[in-house]
Amino acid sequence: GSFNLERMVSPGDWETIATATGPNANTLSAGSFTGLDGFAGDTVRFAIYDLSTGGWGHIDVDNIVLSGDPIPEPGTAGLGLLGLFGLLFLRRRKRA
Repeated sequence: GSFNLERMVSPGDWETIATATGPNANTLSAGSFTGLDGFAGDTVRFAIYDLSTGGWGHIDVDNIVLSGDPIPEPGTAGLGLLGLFGLLFLRRRKRA
């Protein structure tokens, strides 16, 4: 199988930015993609493809982890700021 990290170029159009293949055996082995900082803010997807051309094939996948500094979505950041302003307003109101 092939494990790809793909970036959306335009709706419905994806570009492979990193790829890996397994050991072609019925065992699991760790792998990772690094050096992807240049794609921060892009829409990406992790795609798994079965490249078997025979009558039967399978892919074993386990423990997919996304790591790095999370980038909050605008809505999440907005809610956080709204909550902070609300707390400051209540604190100021109690002093008066």
